[in-house]
Amino acid sequence: MKMAIRGTSFFAVFILCIELFTLSGCSITSSSNKSSMAYISLVYTYSDTQETDPSKKIKTLFYIYDLANKQLKPIYSISGTSMYSTGIVDYKNSKVYYTMPANNHDTLQVDNEAGYKLISYDLKTHTTKDITGFHHEFKQLNLLNGKIIGIVKGSESNGNSQLSLIDPATGIVEPISPDDTDVVYRDYSIDHSTGEILTLTYSDFARRNENVGISTRTVLPCPYYLSVTDSKLSPPKVIYTFSRYIYYTEYGSSLHEDPQLTELALRTANNIEVKAASRMDDNNILVIAATSSLTNNATLKILHLDKKTVDDFPIAGVKYYSKPLATLDRKGMIMNLVMQDGTSGTYYYKFADKSLKLLFSLQDAQKGLPNTATHLNLIDMEFVVQ
Repeated sequence: MKMAIRGTSFFAVFILCIELFTLSGCSITSSSNKSSMAYISLVYTYSDTQETDPSKKIKTLFYIYDLANKQLKPIYSISGTSMYSTGIVDYKNSKVYYTMPANNHDTLQVDNEAGYKLISYDLKTHTTKDITGFHHEFKQLNLLNGKIIGIVKGSESNGNSQLSLIDPATGIVEPISPDDTDVVYRDYSIDHSTGEILTLTYSDFARRNENVGISTRTVLPCPYYLSVTDSKLSPPKVIYTFSRYIYYTEYGSSLHEDPQLTELALRTANNIEVKAASRMDDNNILVIAATSSLTNNATLKILHLDKKTVDDFPIAGVKYYSKPLATLDRKGMIMNLVMQDGTSGTYYYKFADKSLKLLFSLQDAQKGLPNTATHLNLIDMEFVVQ
């Protein structure tokens, strides 16, 4: 049986509203005085307990959070999901891009293929279009200069997960390092104010040979490389390595003669499992990190590029952190958080006064869903500027 792909009735009204909605509500003014749109694109999934058809049981929802009007807007919904659920709302062009499994898991088809394909849905014409052929995976999609950017695993990158540009018109996938058979891209972030792209990568060989402590149930992470590239995906430049090795050159050959310098040098060896790097300012990078691959106790930390050291960045009342999205003005960040009291939602944190403001809760995202909807989860959240 084929997995159905269709919009739910709840979202039909909102799809029509998009055609009438004035986009200036999301507009901002860039440094070049050109009008731009800035919003948060969100992907949720939930399970419908009343649905008896397994292919329709899981629903994937697409929202945007209008930063100017401070409103959470449902955009589109599909029945069925891929293992790596991802997607992005192209609000300016009234499209949604998302992934679905090859042949919708219909193993009876003669031309059955493995993997996932990227699909676009036109919110005006209510039509779908295959953008790409089948690939092993798509993750963390966003929009950049008229193209789709994301982490793609396919033949173009020799089967490795690489940061790639996708042409929505032709479906051509351009990986950043097509001839590198060892590099794996974990994630990335776009600094929309400068055009810089931060990436986190690791060696596939090193990852497969991580130091596993059986008795302590820990896995010492392999080295992670923090690099910068640009919107053209020029060759990346490594600016920091998270590993057990010390940055001796930062403190001189005589550092062992000074106990304070020795202590600082030792702190440059940060052997941590790291993800979701986002630039706070020119010198500081926010990351989510843990001491082992097997722990769920990841916390928010800050990397100081000048000293090559990492410190905790605690926020009062928070139990679990997700990736930070630094705002355009670099005055704060947007994060999905689970609080100590069990509540969860998406918040704005202001760096200057350390204040935390709720933008919308998980319950807000659940409004309008059927009573049979359970296990609503935020899968991905991206800062979009068009």
